[in-house]
Order: sequence, then C-alpha cells, then structure tokens
Amino acid sequence: MESNTQMLGGRSGRGKLERLSLILKYAFRSFILLSISAGVSIAMARLHSEQEHFSLVHWQIRELDVAGLDAMTECVVVDARSRQLYEKEHISGAILLSEESWDATLPTFLEQWQPERPIVIYCSGQACSASKRVALRLLMDLSGARIYVLNGGFPAWQAYSHNRK
Repeated sequence: MESNTQMLGGRSGRGKLERLSLILKYAFRSFILLSISAGVSIAMARLHSEQEHFSLVHWQIRELDVAGLDAMTECVVVDARSRQLYEKEHISGAILLSEESWDATLPTFLEQWQPERPIVIYCSGQACSASKRVALRLLMDLSGARIYVLNGGFPAWQAYSHNRK
C-alpha cells in the first residue's frame, strides 16, 4: 500500500497541476464571457440613453405639411440644402442654413429670427435628413424655439405651389 506522501509526491502532484490548469482555463473563459457581457451591457445602455435623448428632443421638433407652412404668417423659413441648390431655387424668403456652411450662414439666420417666431426647415425631400439634423442643431442652440420640419421638403412645396396656380 502506498502512503499518502507518495501519492502526493508522485501522481497526486501531477493531478494538482492538471486541476489548476483546468481551473485557470475555466476562469479565463468566464472572464472573457463576463467582459463580453459587460461590453454588450454598456453598449446597450449608451444606445438606450441616446435613443431616449433623441426621443426627448424629437418631440420638440414638429412636422408640418406644406399647407401648414402656407398658412403661417410669421415664421422663419430655413433651407437646409446646399448653397448650390439654394441659389438655383428656394422658397421665397427662405434663409440658407446648411450644415456644410453652418458658421457662415448662422449669423444671417440669427439676425432674422426672433424667439416668438417659429422656424420651418426644409431640405431635398422625404429621403433627405438634412432638415432634421439642422433642426436638432438649432434646438440645442436655441432653447424654447418652436421648430418644424417640412414634410416632403422642397419637392412637396414645389408640387403644392404648382397646384395652387
């Protein structure tokens, strides 16, 4: 019969090493899984907070159809399209305020805007999101401003104007 010491010194020491190796292997796997879970949780929390922020901001930006714009008497109309499109044709009285020329065009906008006057922003149509991005930017800079985005953008205004004639 082998003594306990022989078992510990021979085969048993090797068994301890194997068990330690196995424990480290599972600990490493657990660490990797926890890291992935933590990363996913952080990403989801950020995404959720951005969505929540967007939804809180989004309700302050209203949509307006062309008939609503036509009925407004005192508002500032903003063209969020490129300077080239603006110079080619725009809604009468509209001010250019595009993302690409923000710093150059913002002073002109601010000169004409008064806090009690709503802002109506349009771009190149339903597939274009420039008006929404400009609206979000203005909303962050002008607290309390009433901001509208024109449904259908400039093409909707053109069709509406053409049908009224």
